Amino acid sequence: DGTVRCWGKNNYGQLGDGTYSDSPTPVPVNGLSNARSVVVGEHESCALLNDGTVKCWGLFRLTPIAVDGLSNVVSIAAGLYHFCALLSGGGVKCWGLNWFGQIGDGTTTYRSTPVSVVNLGGSATAIAAGYYHTCALLSSGVIRCWGNNWYGQLGDRTMTYHTTPVTVGGLSEVVSIVAGGYHTCALLRDGTARCWGNNCYGQLGDWSPDENTWLITVNGLSNAVALAAGWGHTCALLNSGAVKCWGGNSYGQLGDGSTNESVTPVTVINLGKPATAVSTGEGYTCARLDDGSLRCWGLNTFGQLGNGERGHTAQPITV
Repeated sequence: DGTVRCWGKNNYGQLGDGTYSDSPTPVPVNGLSNARSVVVGEHESCALLNDGTVKCWGLFRLTPIAVDGLSNVVSIAAGLYHFCALLSGGGVKCWGLNWFGQIGDGTTTYRSTPVSVVNLGGSATAIAAGYYHTCALLSSGVIRCWGNNWYGQLGDRTMTYHTTPVTVGGLSEVVSIVAGGYHTCALLRDGTARCWGNNCYGQLGDWSPDENTWLITVNGLSNAVALAAGWGHTCALLNSGAVKCWGGNSYGQLGDGSTNESVTPVTVINLGKPATAVSTGEGYTCARLDDGSLRCWGLNTFGQLGNGERGHTAQPITV
């Protein structure tokens, strides 16, 4: 029906209900009735509306406010303290923190209103944002990334940050892209995935003790139709409706009933029904099931699993 509900930590008003009170169960976001998608950053949230505009809340804005100068938006992405919007014409605009050039305008200047990413190199069809970096998939199949590159998450074989887009080499047949805290992954047309960047928990899907500035094939993954990347773990939705995850697992965010990290994908147990979508946060994961219900697992300190409790769980529970 176009309304939005949020749950979890609310110390900056990121739940949008007009309060600063945490909520372990979903609460309505005030004044939203025509949203079609929503993304969340560290202390703020944004919704894309049916008319192609964007409203955001959090960082002490307790209810949604319109983002200035945005129209014809088809999707949005959230980093740690920056947001980006993909426009219908294939352009990208970003705003927020810009320490490492993650806004993509050739500067490191903070932007309180959206500015265009320069030198994109083509028409974008998808965008993804990590903590301090951003990537775009172009209609040509090329991936271009910009911003922080401490761990090689830009995929240009360096660890130098870039304030304008650089090309990720060696990839073809890319279907979609996702960005975690300091790593990036691409889903390929054949149902496999390639990842690059930080690998401290095995979130690239193939163990290496050092950061990887080049592409790693996720071991044992096939038939994937969607990816999601958290801070230190990554997940894939398979064409069967199963979900597999890999990487860090201190809070049970891999969903296999354990807290053991895994560098190869493990199957999420007890989903109950086939999944149709998967998303990841910092230490937790959620899946939408084919009956429209939602199940989450992992970190739950602030009630981010939405079940009314605050204990971590290593397998899915119903929101």
